[in-house]
Amino acid sequence: MKKSAPLSKRRRFYKKLQITGLVIFFVLSVAFFMGRTDLRQSIYTSVRSVTTSVFSGISYILYAPFNFLYDQYHGVVSREKTFEQNKLLRQKLHETKIYQEKYFLTESENQRLKNIVGFIPEKKSEYLSSYIYQDFSTVFSKSILIHVGAKDGIKRYAPVLAKGFLIGQVVGVYPSFSRVLLLSDSTIKIPIKSEKEGKRFFLQGDNERKGILVFPEGKPQLGKGERILTSGFQGVFPPNIPVGFVSETGKDIVIDFFVQPKDIEVVSVLKNFTSENWEKEENEEKESE
Repeated sequence: MKKSAPLSKRRRFYKKLQITGLVIFFVLSVAFFMGRTDLRQSIYTSVRSVTTSVFSGISYILYAPFNFLYDQYHGVVSREKTFEQNKLLRQKLHETKIYQEKYFLTESENQRLKNIVGFIPEKKSEYLSSYIYQDFSTVFSKSILIHVGAKDGIKRYAPVLAKGFLIGQVVGVYPSFSRVLLLSDSTIKIPIKSEKEGKRFFLQGDNERKGILVFPEGKPQLGKGERILTSGFQGVFPPNIPVGFVSETGKDIVIDFFVQPKDIEVVSVLKNFTSENWEKEENEEKESE
């Protein structure tokens, strides 16, 4: 009897504990379902937070091997691309070195052949640009002053161009300026030729804005719009500089110049071209024809 008394007491204690737990669970259930929104929201938030954390951890653990393999794969692909690019660059560098060696060999061979034949490189034309200083055009003379002279290397009879077209000739050289006689002056005569057939004539100004064709052996057959170039005859001007075009073919063959002095502000003077050079070019052109 003495041993059964403590056993019954423990049973009654456990029974009371169970009843107390049921009562607490009942109270919580009633509170959850009977309008305790704050408590319900708190419980819901806690459960969701715990669930999210658990699932995030599980997902990280499950996907960790796949992420590792994915990173390794892309690393291998990137290294493979880098290797291919490096290989291509090496190949291009090798080809460039081959071309460079061929260039130096060709240049050396060209120089050797030049020395054998005594080749002298052609002297390139050098132009000097200048603003128009003053217009001295009158009824009897058509000329302008430009801002370059003897100190700049300008010589008398040098051709003067504007926009690539012939407009006149240097007739007076002073230390810091020069006088240019325009193509429209009646005292100037320029050896010219037709671009189409290469027929040779002389051009004389009309003291206004145009030129008149002077032909010593009978009037030529030229069509309107045909371009007129310098012929280089007697070394007066370099050959093949555009001058103008045929505008009239009546009693006189009239030439309209490509540019007028009033339309320009800057001119170019050919400073290193001598008559010997022009005559040489003219003779070479005749031989080629």
